[in-house]
Parts: sequence; structure tokens; C-alpha cells
Amino acid sequence: TFPDKTMYPISTRNDRDYLNLMSVYMDAVLHPAILSNPNIFRQEGWHYELKDGADGELTRSGVVLNEMRGAFSSADELELYHLTDMLYPDTCYHHESGGKPENIPELTYEQFVSSHAKYYHPSNAEIFLDGSVNLDDALSLLDSYLSEYEPLGVSFEIADQKPITPVERSVEYEIAPNENPENKTRLALGFLAGRFDEQKKNIASEILIGALTSTNESPLKKAVLETGLCEEMATVPYDSVKQNFVVFEFRNVKDGKCDELRERFNSIVSDIVKTGIDRKLLEATLNNLEFKVREKDFGSAPKGIVYAMNILASTLYGGDPTSALSFSECFNELRDALSGNYYEEVLSSVILENEHRAALIMTPSATLGEKRTNREKAELAKIKAGFSKEEIDGILKMNEELALWQQT
Repeated sequence: TFPDKTMYPISTRNDRDYLNLMSVYMDAVLHPAILSNPNIFRQEGWHYELKDGADGELTRSGVVLNEMRGAFSSADELELYHLTDMLYPDTCYHHESGGKPENIPELTYEQFVSSHAKYYHPSNAEIFLDGSVNLDDALSLLDSYLSEYEPLGVSFEIADQKPITPVERSVEYEIAPNENPENKTRLALGFLAGRFDEQKKNIASEILIGALTSTNESPLKKAVLETGLCEEMATVPYDSVKQNFVVFEFRNVKDGKCDELRERFNSIVSDIVKTGIDRKLLEATLNNLEFKVREKDFGSAPKGIVYAMNILASTLYGGDPTSALSFSECFNELRDALSGNYYEEVLSSVILENEHRAALIMTPSATLGEKRTNREKAELAKIKAGFSKEEIDGILKMNEELALWQQT
């Protein structure tokens, strides 16, 4: 799953197994049982529960609802949500693709079915075949599913996010009740770094991140940690979206020192831009990255699936599919750029001169989880008080039907 797409990959060395898996996945994606069985929506999405009968406490449950509750109790997930919310206020990236826990119960079964009909349609799909595929058999099987559909006259284009003025936000994140909150503040600085089709700039940014922040001895990270204003720093690039962004994350910031840390960070970056970056360090990082790209060692992931992901990172936004597979010319240009100020210019444009940025301050709270639970209990008590007897009876009947279906 990604913020703007979902992939359903299969891979096998057996020809018959390949066709069987293809059939299973095409059926599961286009004809899921959930479209005719609301119990699946209740189990996997959400539903009301009255475990102790009509007089019992009203609660909500569901696989995705519970998963997203857990996700939003994670400081890392919360950080990513708030940064994308600030950096992309007008596009699909503004939303939490997994669903915010407080909004998931707004989704009805009918809305879900309607959404599936619109988006889980061949007009909004791309199908990739890779390897020694028997095309006659594979295309015939695919045609047996796709031929029942007509093209939808709907545009699924993802718009560019327009430039924003710098934005800041302060939120709380959850820590254990007995954990000491002192000097546990987190600061995250997010910068829109470039479009999907700016290959040279995007790879240069990756080289800069590796050279300047990959270890505690890397110039930028070392200088930040030596300020003593935070205990840890991490740099996370987010790509596979239409407009990439990069996050500089500082953990265990000394209380009340976020503004000073931001000033020191900008000053350190400015000094690096002025004095220049060690060319041997940049070249070593470039060589290492180029070796990984050329080696095409994706670990346990089948190459075809990685190729498909790379291609989608361009074609989904109207780009050239081959641009995500060919890197030789770009690496040659990046190697030639070592003799000039290109890397310093990229660093400055992404951080120092970039108005499209967001700052997030996260302060620890040992009571946040309890407050969230109490708030939901009060909300559900109010909802239940507004239910009629018929609605209460309907929930009890639904709970019985769901339990019977699950046991069956």
C-alpha cells in the first residue's frame, strides 16, 4: 500500500501456479466477497458492539479501525500524518490513506461499495507482466475478467500541490504512563524536495542525504549532535509520490530548545553550502548508490515487482515508464557535476531557500492515551443515548449475525 496506489503482486516459478494466482487476485480485486456480504465490512472495517446487551456500553471494533488506532498511537506514524497534512493541503496526500481512527466510523457500507465501483475498476488499473510469461495464456485469462467492463469517463489524475507558505504545528504524542517526559520533545522539519520527473535532482538529494547524515560522523549529523540540543537525528526521504519530500527528524530535544535547534540546523547547513562538501565523500556515496542501482539486488523481492513499483512511480503521474528503469546518463551527469557547485546548490534549494516547508513539534504526554479513550467513551455514550429502541435492537441483531458468520 502507498499513499496514492495499492499493488497486488504475485510471483511464482510455476506456470500453472502463475495462472491460478492471477485468477485468484483478479477475482479478489474486481469481485471481492465484501460487495455482497456486509459482515466482511463489519469485521474488517468497523461496527458498533453491545457485548452486554441493550444496557451495556456501546463500543466500536474492526480490524482496520483497531490497526489505525495503534498506528496513531505511534509517534512515527503521527509525525508522518501531520507533515503530509501540512505539506500537501490540497491533494490526496493531505489524507491518511489508512483512515484516521476518528473518521473511519463515518464510512458506511454503501459508501464503501460505491468507492470500490469507482476506483477498483480496470480504467484505474495498470497490469504488469514480467519474466518468461506465456502471453497467450496470460492475456486470455486477463481478458476473461477485463472484457466485462466498459471504460469509465473519469479522470484519476493527481494534481500538483501548489506552493505553500511555511507552516508550523505543535502536537502531543503518547508515552508510557511511568515514562519520564523530560527532554523527550521531537522536532521534524519537512521540505518538498522535487517532482517525480526530476531524476537528477532526486538522486542528487539521495546522495546528499547519504553523504551528510548517514552516520554519526557524517558532517551535518555530527555538527547537529555536537550542539547537545538533541540526542538523535535522522533524515528520511519520501519518494514514490508525485512530489517528493524529505524529513529531518530530531529526537529527545532538550525542553524549550526547538527554536534554537532549528536556527543551529539552518546555520550548519548554510556553513556547509559556503565551505563546500568533501568531493571524495560525495563521490564515494555516488559510487555506492550507483553500484546498488546497477546490481539490482532487491533481496527476497522478485525483480519484476520492484520494476513495476519503479515504473508506477512515473507512469501514475503521466511520466515516461522507461525513466524509472534507466539511470546511466543521469549518473554520468552527476559524476560530472562533482567538479562544480551543483550539490551545494541542490542542498541550498531544498533547505535554505525552500518556502514549501513545514515544522512539527511533538511533546510527550503520559495521559494522551487515557484522554483519547475517555473522549471516545463520552462520544459513544452520547451516540447511544440518541438511539431509538429499534436502533439498539438492530445493533444487537447485527452483532449476533456477525458472530454467527465468524464462527461458521
